[in-house]
Amino acid sequence: MPRFPASGCPMPAPVARRRRCAAAWALAALTAIALQSGPPVSGQSEAPSRRTVDTTEGPVTGGVAAGVASWKGLAFAAAPTGDLRWRAPRPAPFHPEARLALDYGPRCPQDDRGDLRPGLGRTGVEDCLQLNVWAPAEASSESRLPVLFWIHGGGMVQGASTTPLYDGSGLARSEQVIVVSTNYRLGALGFLAHPAFLDQDPGQPRAGNYGLLDQQAALAWVGRNIEAFGGDPERILIFGESAGGVSVCSHMASPLARGRFAAAIMQSGNCLTTSIPALDTARGAVPAAFEQGRRFAAATGCDQAADPAACLRALPVETILDTLPGEVGLLDPGAETYGPTVDGYVLLEPPGDAIRGGRAARLPFVAGTTADEASIFLPPGPMRYAQFASLVAGLFPTQTDRILAHYPEDLYPDGRAALSAVTTDLAFGCPTRRAMRDHAAWGNPAWLYHFTRVPAYAEAAGVGSHHGVEIAYLFDSFGAALRRSLTAPDLRLTARMQSDWASLARSSAPAASDSPAWPSLGQARLAGLQLGDAISVETGWRAERCDLWDEIAGWSPLVLPAPEPSHAIHLPWLGR
Repeated sequence: MPRFPASGCPMPAPVARRRRCAAAWALAALTAIALQSGPPVSGQSEAPSRRTVDTTEGPVTGGVAAGVASWKGLAFAAAPTGDLRWRAPRPAPFHPEARLALDYGPRCPQDDRGDLRPGLGRTGVEDCLQLNVWAPAEASSESRLPVLFWIHGGGMVQGASTTPLYDGSGLARSEQVIVVSTNYRLGALGFLAHPAFLDQDPGQPRAGNYGLLDQQAALAWVGRNIEAFGGDPERILIFGESAGGVSVCSHMASPLARGRFAAAIMQSGNCLTTSIPALDTARGAVPAAFEQGRRFAAATGCDQAADPAACLRALPVETILDTLPGEVGLLDPGAETYGPTVDGYVLLEPPGDAIRGGRAARLPFVAGTTADEASIFLPPGPMRYAQFASLVAGLFPTQTDRILAHYPEDLYPDGRAALSAVTTDLAFGCPTRRAMRDHAAWGNPAWLYHFTRVPAYAEAAGVGSHHGVEIAYLFDSFGAALRRSLTAPDLRLTARMQSDWASLARSSAPAASDSPAWPSLGQARLAGLQLGDAISVETGWRAERCDLWDEIAGWSPLVLPAPEPSHAIHLPWLGR
């Protein structure tokens, strides 16, 4: 098994830097393993053959190896450059000659400030609207296999479909499904709203949301073309983690996405997110987003231009990235957060409101969280329980005793563990439960899961079942080095997750081949499937704690004082 260094977060460093370091460590370890280990073990020495399929944009040639055919870097939209920057995605140009699709395309422009892959630096190009397809080698246009469409996380400001953890070959091979992953515009390029962008063409959204429109354009491309790769356009499942989960819930609520998919899975996302202020205030969302756009234009000098839109579209990408806040931190309340906007076009209302009112897509929906979501997002270093209690008293002076009764010192002698538990419940677990109860209340198929397995590297780092830990299990993307450390429960969990996720795409229910079966969710039956050392039905689903947060939290953002008075910790951390 590879040896991991200590987290290496320098305590004298500024809090923001230590926050980034702590948040980066666990997922960086997984990514490093995948990068060092290469593709999954089976078939590493095979020379790939080629396969060409016809798409609406022209023929594309992929590779076949280890029982899986793959096509990478397929353009699903025109390059959003020049006059197409900050516009809805346009169709990709047709190419009559076959194009090689053996290698991933580039990431979308992003900066590593706050990245879960520290040291990545500034990377990406605007011509990034590309997707990847994996299919069983024997699949043909007659196969009509279920399709799993993956949306990556990264806070709407970072990430890419090319991350090794998202390699779809293992899932495609084991479950005989089609796997698709996509890029989408990020940060200001993906979500900046400015009044000057309005009414310039019929496809223009009211405010921002270009990243969501990219995802929907990729879904539309899949609907048109996936049959040629062996997929069934009537059985498309969308699934995503963190910001990808927020995206999934946004598409459940978006009228523009209706009919594009048949089922959905939200992993460690949130339908009630308040980390993106515009999503939290339906009536004031567009003006608030416009104000952010005006500040951005002023920072670049384009507010004084005769044509601000033309000025902004002419800016070098480097200038746009330079204009991002100095700290794009996971827990930084001062950051200019970019993300979905309730604009009256892509989103008519916050997704949580749409679900609560029965106006979201009435589709099979699975959602869940990990047991220790917040462990990698809190500042490193010890915290006494008395300090935790003091923080709670400052935030909820009239509810302190009730909250501390649910997170007592005898259960959490370490204050940091107590803070992590509160943040996990408040930011992830309880909002997920609330949204899924609302979805089930309208008679929609709904299921909950709780991922509790702690792999060896996470146990060594003391981060538990942290945010994002389930991804390698789902994709079977551990890589050779980490795979040697896996035990029977790890392998059993991978097989179960892959089977159940594929089953939702295949038959609209996570029908397990092994026991126990998934309990369906209802208003009176709060049960979910625990995915851990053993797989079991978990009843109650944090009932007392989540009932408390349903009552007193209102899912509004909280700000906790950090060790230095000049910084703060933003709770809940949502939508990353």
